[in-house]
Amino acid sequence: MSDRHQNIGFVLQKRLGDTIFQLPAIEWIRKRFPDVRLDVFAPSVLAAEVLSGNPYIDHCYGPDRQSFPAADEVHYDLLLGAHSDELIGELEGMYQLARATGVKSTTRKKRAREVLDYVQSVLIGEYEAFPIRYSLYPSIADRASADDLRRKYGLDGGGPVVGCHVGCHGLAKRSRFSLGRKGHKKVWPVSHYSAFIDLLVKRNPDVRIVLTGSKNEKHITRKLRSKQGVVDLVGETRVLELYALIDNFSAFVTPDTGSLHLACATKVPLIALFSATDPTFYGPPAERSGCKVFQEKYIEDIRPEMVVSYLFDHHLLS
Repeated sequence: MSDRHQNIGFVLQKRLGDTIFQLPAIEWIRKRFPDVRLDVFAPSVLAAEVLSGNPYIDHCYGPDRQSFPAADEVHYDLLLGAHSDELIGELEGMYQLARATGVKSTTRKKRAREVLDYVQSVLIGEYEAFPIRYSLYPSIADRASADDLRRKYGLDGGGPVVGCHVGCHGLAKRSRFSLGRKGHKKVWPVSHYSAFIDLLVKRNPDVRIVLTGSKNEKHITRKLRSKQGVVDLVGETRVLELYALIDNFSAFVTPDTGSLHLACATKVPLIALFSATDPTFYGPPAERSGCKVFQEKYIEDIRPEMVVSYLFDHHLLS
């Protein structure tokens, strides 16, 4: 089927996690059809950052629509997008080309696998085995920035460093938000983060806890940043800088949000906290080792002592 396709446009999604779910499909296209031109269209700065330096694409356009190639400059013969949104509609009109619909899987799978199945159904008409892995490519500048942060806050001192993400997409859209059972269902209440930090330091006074999140989640860390061992980097990193930072942690604790899937691209021991969403579909890929998923009906029912015990029982902070 793909023999007739020379120029493929692949439409990304806005959110960090959703974009990361598309990475295996992009890698598969390039490895299966090395001679096609594969351009991606990013609807957000976040999505464009995820694809920065990716060797499997030819160009990444957006989110500035002025950067898109003119219709007479590139003749796209296939438009891929495993979703529907405003950008896809714009591209269909610009290039006079309908998005390929593909064949929807009859059974629910990991979201990244569903995207890959969609792409394979369009290009080869069947599903083909391919590992689900997330590969990111931080630049020299991204890694240098992460190194600078580690030096600035003394994170290379030899003691264990635990990353802890304190927000999610729903919180990032709000500048102020009440956490807990009456607040956001994906994120630990502040009291849980506080207890988690205290328990870690009690077990190992040399541990450093790096708090991560977006700038709109800075208010969450107000009562946490003065605690012993805490380094507050919420709002201080871009996507690939954060990836490079996580890559040097002893462990990373996060709710189901973009940072979870970002961390899946590293080999760092990962603890994922799930309540409102199903890890069967949105959890770490089966191919990603070193992951522990805690799941309860309510996020606050995942007790901080459970997570701390796991970290020490599995010798992740020794």
